[in-house]
Parts: sequence; C-alpha cells; structure tokens
Amino acid sequence: MHDFLDSKALIQTGLATVAPETARIGRRLAASTPQEPTARGGAPIFRYGSGSSDVLHAVLELRVTPFRLLVGHSKGALQINNAIQSLPAERTQGLRVVPLGCPIGENIAGVGYHQYLGLFDALGQLNAWGHWPDYWPPTWHSTNPALPPAMAAGEMTSESVRDLKRSDAVRRTSQDRARSTTPVTRMTSARESGIAVRTRTR
Repeated sequence: MHDFLDSKALIQTGLATVAPETARIGRRLAASTPQEPTARGGAPIFRYGSGSSDVLHAVLELRVTPFRLLVGHSKGALQINNAIQSLPAERTQGLRVVPLGCPIGENIAGVGYHQYLGLFDALGQLNAWGHWPDYWPPTWHSTNPALPPAMAAGEMTSESVRDLKRSDAVRRTSQDRARSTTPVTRMTSARESGIAVRTRTR
C-alpha cells in the first residue's frame, strides 16, 4: 500500500519543503547520488519512490559492469522494481530479478524474473497487488531461519542462478544450431585451374 500510493516520496517532498533539517536525517547516501534533486535546505527529493530506490537506480545506471542478479525481500523487492523502471534498455538486458515475499510486475523488457511468495505469507500476498509468483514455497514472510518455516533466501537465490545458467546454455545451444543449419556461401580457390570457384555448403 505504501509503495502503491507513493506516500514515501510525497512525505519526503513535504518534509524537505517545510522541515529540511528533519528531511535530511538518514538521507546522506540518497543525497549523494548523481543528479539527485534537493530542496533549498539540501534535503533529497526522491525520484524513484524512496531513497533506497534512488541509490540503486544510480548504481545500476552508472556501474561500469552491469549487474546480472538482484535479490530483494519484501520492501527490497518493491525498491528494485522502482529502481529499474526508467533505466536504459542496455542496462537491464539480461538482468535477473529475484523478489522474495513480494511479487512485482514483470514489465521490463530484457529482465528475467524468478519470484517466490510463501504459501503462509499473508503480508506478502497483501503487497502483491495481483502479481503472481513463479513459486509458492511452504513458508511465511520471514527469512530468519530461527523462525520456521522461514524463506530460505540463500537456497532460492542459488536456484535462480542455476536456472539462469540453464537458460543461457539453452540459448547458446539454440544459437549454435541455428548457425549450423544456415547455408553459407564462400569463395574457394581451385588449385588445379587457379580460378575462383563459388561453392555452396550447409
């Protein structure tokens, strides 16, 4: 609900206008991101829903080597979703997003989603807003192993990585097969006559 109504950004903008000293509390990292808009008192004004989303957006956009995997639990999944919405296509191509406990919309071209939502996770189901996960593990919302049945975040992330590698292998195999079945025309030299002979091979 908080993310859907964009209330965090509205509250921050209001605070930055009427109480900039208060609005700056805990916002140094967000304010340090390139081109981050600020109010007159120096408090950041969120561009992508929250300070965390602003920071992640900047890292994803400016990092020399693009990330291939992002994992977010609950609110973290929402922040990932906010951060990737307005990135250039070349920065999201091949990116794998793994939301845990909060399914998000799969609306970014080139991004692969691997979504988990616990079967007993009422909070995650409330935050899903109609988005369906790929997997329903028999867990609740927490990732704390001391509070079973918790989400096994490490195992779920590892499974996503294995799935990504399988997908890459299948894609490479398909590309290799396509290349091997494409007719190739080349020029070869006939040693006996010294003339160029045009041949067609498969």
